[in-house]
Amino acid sequence: MAASSKEYRWSSEIIEVTKDPASTACGAVCPCVLFGRNVHSITDGDVSFFRACITHLLLGGCWGAAACLVCGPIGYWFTCLPCYSAPYRSQLRKKNGLPEMPYSDFSTHFLCHPFAVCQEFREIKYTQSQPIPGPSESTVDRGTDETVAHVEAVQKMER
Repeated sequence: MAASSKEYRWSSEIIEVTKDPASTACGAVCPCVLFGRNVHSITDGDVSFFRACITHLLLGGCWGAAACLVCGPIGYWFTCLPCYSAPYRSQLRKKNGLPEMPYSDFSTHFLCHPFAVCQEFREIKYTQSQPIPGPSESTVDRGTDETVAHVEAVQKMER
């Protein structure tokens, strides 16, 4: 889906953790893996999964998750992750025409990083599973003889 002036809605709310329990579990235990997958998809492969995953880990990804289990959401406040992850959320939003919600991209990652990573994963999964819209009616209105004549004419032009 190309970015346009029309804004779409996120396919899920930020705290809809039951919508995809597997990604929620991964995001809670080791968000580095989920974040790496997200970045690889958001950048259309320009940033490798491994690079994004390792960078996330080095900036405090998994120990931030452990700190969150102990300290609550403030566990991620002691990492640099919001600075690293917010631009990718912005890129995903622009790519899919999504609103900046519930807060700014930086604030969303600062206040609830694991939920943001899970929501981004669900959004990528949702948009990649949507069928590409095609024509609503048949685009071939000519009979067999006309089609053969058209193909032969095109082939003659190419020679």
